[in-house]
Amino acid sequence: AALRVKEIVEELTLLVFRHVKRGLFSKDADVFALLLALRVNVADEVIAEDQLHCFLKGSFSINPETVRRKPYNWIPETSWLNCVQLFHSMQTFRDLPDSIQHFGEQWRYWHASESPETHKIPDIPSASERMDRFALLLLVRALRMDRILFVAKDYVVSVLGEKFVELIPFNLDAAVADSSEKMPVVCILS
Repeated sequence: AALRVKEIVEELTLLVFRHVKRGLFSKDADVFALLLALRVNVADEVIAEDQLHCFLKGSFSINPETVRRKPYNWIPETSWLNCVQLFHSMQTFRDLPDSIQHFGEQWRYWHASESPETHKIPDIPSASERMDRFALLLLVRALRMDRILFVAKDYVVSVLGEKFVELIPFNLDAAVADSSEKMPVVCILS
């Protein structure tokens, strides 16, 4: 019975996702898929609510005047504050600021690379055994926000499956079939 309930939940999740996705631009659909995957992991107790908040808020709650100074000028201030937030919020990253300071050249190379998520992450002793997809998502969000959607797609696939990142062309026939006189279809061309 538990397996059947799990299958029903997965099908309903996909159905709702596809209906919502129909009304979103593709970049917004990617963000929606990420938020859905994060919520599923919170519900399954794979990640904690405070870890989700750490991902969503970043360093907005940190006062830059009260934190340790960034060790290198190549690190953007916002990125350093995000790293400090990870240090304060998650055991996995308790060694992150020290790692950046001790392995500065390796971190500089990782940070400057075109796709850092595909390169070996410099040593973070506290994260060596715990660098899962969510931890990578947090790290990339902290240091290279411009690469977050690439890592997010891998994360979504690992949590929800390929169906949630597939490009599905808009099907006008299906949209019309789902509509009624009380629920019309409005198309906005952009």
